[in-house]
Formats: sequence, structure tokens, C-alpha cells
Amino acid sequence: MFFSTKRCLKGLLILLPFLVIHCAGAELSLSVIQSVYAIGVGMLFAVVYLRTGSIWPSIIAHTLVDAFEFFRGDMYLSGGVMVNMGVGDWITIGAGAFGAVVGLILISKKHRPEIMSVWAEKWGKA
Repeated sequence: MFFSTKRCLKGLLILLPFLVIHCAGAELSLSVIQSVYAIGVGMLFAVVYLRTGSIWPSIIAHTLVDAFEFFRGDMYLSGGVMVNMGVGDWITIGAGAFGAVVGLILISKKHRPEIMSVWAEKWGKA
């Protein structure tokens, strides 16, 4: 089975500590924004991995996203903690939502044969 309860629970066990670490020190509302973004973009990165069979595109994209965020003036001055809602934060919410939607589309039942083909080729299994 492509998705199983066991896999979903394992994913949640990985996700929760990740969210706590990434959101520590921020206000609750800003932590929610960061969580929406991290989940959405994380889903997109995971789908890129599933679709390509390579982790490198996601690593490169994550590095570019981190570099962009590092050079945001408000994030740099606050030590990397979101302290207020600005235009960049609304873009962050939009990027997270976009990543989640695109990720869900790319792993829909319609696209599963393509994913399974990539993995069969990579690992020699059907």
C-alpha cells in the first residue's frame, strides 16, 4: 500500500519535534505561520524526492530557501525568529499553501504509476 497508517504515524513522529525546534521562541501565531510553511514546502520537497528518486533537488531547493530567509532583514535582525507579520510572512503562508497543494496533486492516484516507475527503475522493484 502506498500510504499506510504506520507510515503516517512515523511521519508525524518526525514532524512534531521538527516543528517544535523550528518554532521555539516565536509567538504562537507566528509559530502557526511557520508550521504551515514548513509543512507545505516540506511536502513539496518530499514529492520532488518521490518523483525524481533523488534527494539532491530538494537539498538544493532547501538551501536556496534558507539562504533567502537568512537575508530577509527582519529575520536577520531578530536572530531568525519571526517577530511581526509583514508582507514576507504572507508570502510565506502562500508558499506553504502552494507547496502543499502542488505536493498533493503530484502524489495523487493519477500520478502514482509514474512514481512507482521511478522507484522500480531506481531499486529494481515494481
